[in-house]
Amino acid sequence: MGYKPLDRRRLSEQVCEQLEDMIARGQLVPGDVMPSEKELVSRFEVSRLTIREALLALQQKGLVDIRNGERVRVTEPSLDRMVAALSGAARLYLTHNAGIRDFQNLRRVIEIAVVREVAGNHTPEDLSLIEACLVANQAALTDPVRFAETDVAFHEAIVKAAKSPLLSGLNQALSGWLRGQRDVTLAHEGVAQAAFDGHAAIFEAIAAGNANEACDAMDRHLKAIERFFWQP
Repeated sequence: MGYKPLDRRRLSEQVCEQLEDMIARGQLVPGDVMPSEKELVSRFEVSRLTIREALLALQQKGLVDIRNGERVRVTEPSLDRMVAALSGAARLYLTHNAGIRDFQNLRRVIEIAVVREVAGNHTPEDLSLIEACLVANQAALTDPVRFAETDVAFHEAIVKAAKSPLLSGLNQALSGWLRGQRDVTLAHEGVAQAAFDGHAAIFEAIAAGNANEACDAMDRHLKAIERFFWQP
């Protein structure tokens, strides 16, 4: 394994970057025991504290597992770890209006792309699940708590039909991060019916295999929900 000289940035960041690069290149693979603290101190010519900070940073990224009394090991990449690593920053970002708008835009981009794929490529089972979620959503129109749950389930069913674990995980994370938006939006009179109508239009386009209309319906739906959110 090759170690590079360090520059003037924070030393722990540089150590973390080099170790992360080794993992990315396959020089260290999941299950491997990381070099000992003593060896890393010698290789990088830094203090034990610097090495520990670098290893903790790798742990926060979900790349290594640190346990008391055991050697540090490289871990298998995990979507859950990736989302967990992003969650703190995401929630902080969402404390600002600009951050909320950015996440709303991100959600719209992702869900429009997903519904295009699903409209053009879905199974009868996919369609049945989406329809069942739509029926449950309609049945919950007068129950705000249940409506929110069925709203999430409807969108999750569409993403699930795309057959991408990464998209499903990202959608679940976005749904969790934007939960506050959903709660605020559903407090407005008429929003549940408007949301259901949007869902129905999306489903009809998917069922017809009309990708362009499905994208337009999803875009109209999400923009309408966003407008409700930003109303005083």
